[in-house]
Amino acid sequence: MLERSSTRGITILAEVIALKTPYKTSQIILVIDAIIMFSSIFVYGDIEKALSQQILSQLGKHGTILQGVNLNQKDSRSFITSPIQC
Repeated sequence: MLERSSTRGITILAEVIALKTPYKTSQIILVIDAIIMFSSIFVYGDIEKALSQQILSQLGKHGTILQGVNLNQKDSRSFITSPIQC
């Protein structure tokens, strides 16, 4: 049961749709997540804010943002890390 569990109800919806269509559950989840992401742009009005809200809602308090620069100290980057439970 654990290998098919999820914290989101989207998985259940995707599995029902997958039973009635030729698409895989993972493909349907990807499409549903994309629809949610793009619709949140209209709610927040800014793609960066919408993306950060989606990441925050998915990772919650378990993500970490790392700031870094490349070796010549000219370009800075931000990285988001998340622990993975095996």
